[in-house]
Amino acid sequence: MHAAAHTTLTGHVFLTEWAAHAHWPGMDALLAELADRHCTVRVMGSTALSLAQVAAGRATAAAIGSFHAVDGLPALLIAREAGAVALPELPSHNQPLLLVAPGAAEETARLWRSSGAAAG
Repeated sequence: MHAAAHTTLTGHVFLTEWAAHAHWPGMDALLAELADRHCTVRVMGSTALSLAQVAAGRATAAAIGSFHAVDGLPALLIAREAGAVALPELPSHNQPLLLVAPGAAEETARLWRSSGAAAG
């Protein structure tokens, strides 16, 4: 299993999850930036499934607005072993998480920070 070899977000799949029933801080701004890059954005309904899709190379990135280890730690560890980059490397409870294919990590991290999502 390997993260995607993509070097950009443009035209690729980006996964996210709701924070319970609502948008998480920075989500709207990030979604607007992704739309400008013609990304396909999907909500899988599962943190673990979203992270596993990045690990399997089926998505370029995933953003989780409120990480809970019980929901996503195994998939996060698998994704990191598959070469994906996690920001932060190991998030705390309720902290936002960005998981991305290594070639698109710089671009995605820049969008993540500028959207305000990284701050949680």
